[in-house]
Formats: sequence, C-alpha cells, structure tokens
Amino acid sequence: MITKIEKALIKRLTRGLGQMVYRVESYTGQLDDPNLDIRRLPAVLTSYGGSKITPVSVGMNSGKRFKNSDTFVVLVLTRSYRSDAAGRHGDERVIGTNQLIEAVKYLLINQTLGGLVEPIKPLRVRTLWNNAEVKAEKLSA
Repeated sequence: MITKIEKALIKRLTRGLGQMVYRVESYTGQLDDPNLDIRRLPAVLTSYGGSKITPVSVGMNSGKRFKNSDTFVVLVLTRSYRSDAAGRHGDERVIGTNQLIEAVKYLLINQTLGGLVEPIKPLRVRTLWNNAEVKAEKLSA
C-alpha cells in the first residue's frame, strides 16, 4: 500500500506541476549524492516518512483492530540564480521555492488520490536549507 500511495503522489504532482519542475520522483538519497545535478532543478521528491498505528475499540473486540496513519514527505528543491530572495520568491521566468510549496499544497491538500487514502492533511512545512552552497550553486529545500 505504501508503494501505491507514493506512486499516486508522484503521478498527481507530475500531472499538476507539469513543466514547472524538471522532475518529480521518489527520494532515494539524492541530497547526499556528490553527483547531484543542480542544473536539473527545480525538482519535487517524495518519500515514505513512517506510520502511526493506534488501537481502535470496537465493542467486544477492543484492542484487536488498528488504525494506520501513514506519513509521506514531499521535498521541494530549487536553485537560486541571483540571490537568496530570488530563489525563494521566483519571478516570471523561474519558479521559486515559496511558489512551488504553494503549488504542491494546492495539489495535495484534501486529495484522496482516487479513493486510495483519506483526504490528505498537511502536518507541517519547514525549511531544510536556504541558499545552501552545493557545487558552487545555491540550493533551497
């Protein structure tokens, strides 16, 4: 089920973001890869983040049923061409981190991915890097 959900997330984001990004794919450690191709940004990466499993009481069978809530992470990566602000805000030619975050939220919040999941609820949005230098380029995530 985890793989199905992740593939559905990737499909939804790929279709919705179109040419705003170079790629939407599963996160497989790209940020740790010394050969990360910064020129192929912006990108959106998804990953399974874990599950919360809670017992559900149902009459005499209390403790025998469980509710599973899966968490997925969506990473938004952009490259800053001119400045920190330009990388976050973008302009008419280049999408910024903030614009891409808003687009991802718009595409995913309350979606059921074709009935595969309950309506998606965001847990949080946070910055990993602002203008971090990677291969003499500035990266925001």
